[in-house]
Amino acid sequence: MKVLLIVSISLQTVVASANTALVDKIWGGRLANAGDKLTYSVRVAGVRAGVQVISIGQVTSWNGQPVYSITSTETTTGLFDRFYHFQANRQTYLSVTELNPLFHRRLLEDRKYRATVEVIYDHSNQTATYNKNKQVRKIQIVEGCQDELSLIYFFRHYQLTIGETYTFPFLTQDKIRNIACQISRGTIKSKLLGKVDALVITSDRYKIWLTNDERRIPIRIEAKVKVGKFVGSLIRIESLSPTPYQ
Repeated sequence: MKVLLIVSISLQTVVASANTALVDKIWGGRLANAGDKLTYSVRVAGVRAGVQVISIGQVTSWNGQPVYSITSTETTTGLFDRFYHFQANRQTYLSVTELNPLFHRRLLEDRKYRATVEVIYDHSNQTATYNKNKQVRKIQIVEGCQDELSLIYFFRHYQLTIGETYTFPFLTQDKIRNIACQISRGTIKSKLLGKVDALVITSDRYKIWLTNDERRIPIRIEAKVKVGKFVGSLIRIESLSPTPYQ
């Protein structure tokens, strides 16, 4: 049961179709939310399970290319951690010019299981080098393919239309999946932000609330899991110090 994975997966499952034409629809061709650090309290079946922190830095460099560095840390805490330990540290380098992933690393602890995964994307040839625990192989990807972190920021910057249904491709583990989601409008009460006008994104297993403004902050994530209802609630928003491009 990879409970905290649901936070990332939930956000992934509501991102609109990603392709090279999508970049033209993103405000200013840049990530307006660069510098955000978002912290979520995670509950499962009403029990506090852990914390996830997602952040994106300012422009830096990877392999000579300008990129945004997106990171996510997920960990179980307290009593929940005593009977089920989980921790995941993830990082994606996102192309500044195309807003697609160039590199992804994931360090996973799931009870006694350990895994290290690295993915290097070659979008021009629609392939990726997938390295899991030093077992390396080539996999086929599709145009506009995103990963579990880059999708969050595509979603936050796509001009969604209320009443529309969107699909998108993303790489999960070593497979491409297509997810459909519906967009509606609603309100939600947040301990951090008060009563908020929200975009509500619904798929077959998930429901996400985003602030209905230019920041598109994910406020609440709900999901169905084996042990009950999963809820991720935003508890903190911070700004990171700018990282100079080198």
